[in-house]
Amino acid sequence: MLRVNEQAANERDEPRFGRFARNIRSSHDQVAQVLGNEILSGVIAPGAKLPQEAEILARFGISRTVLREVFKTLTAKGLIVSKTRVGTTVLDSAHWNYFDADILAWKASQGFDMTFLRDLAEIRVAIESAAARAAAERRTDEDLAEMPAIWRACATRPTARATSPRRTSSSTRRSAMRRTMR
Repeated sequence: MLRVNEQAANERDEPRFGRFARNIRSSHDQVAQVLGNEILSGVIAPGAKLPQEAEILARFGISRTVLREVFKTLTAKGLIVSKTRVGTTVLDSAHWNYFDADILAWKASQGFDMTFLRDLAEIRVAIESAAARAAAERRTDEDLAEMPAIWRACATRPTARATSPRRTSSSTRRSAMRRTMR
């Protein structure tokens, strides 16, 4: 029994290929997620060099081919840069592609700091304002006729916010999307 507990402790300390979450599909995805999380959380800080290739291969029990693909993925996401005879360095967060689905998921799993939330709010204001303007410019008489019913539906749900996509009907969201995309 003691041996199983020691093994479980080691599995938590050093993730390896066979010990990752089941919803991840490949060793490439698993290693990219671990390294990406370590970069985003600051365990591997911007400007720091990643460990040598041999160390990463031993840590995760993966092939060089998989590691190269992981590095390509992290490079495409703006997290790292590889240079011959210098090594692989973590880039500053200004280079990170926060629109990437993986980076957003990794960041969400760690929690958002106030700086990130403030930046996200600025982006929302810019996008939502432009979307509202586009919908207004492209509206039809039919769209205008639907508006009173939409506002009544919003008003009858005191806890619902009219701007919350989770609390509006799917038909209302589809109508707004159609107007925006015209």
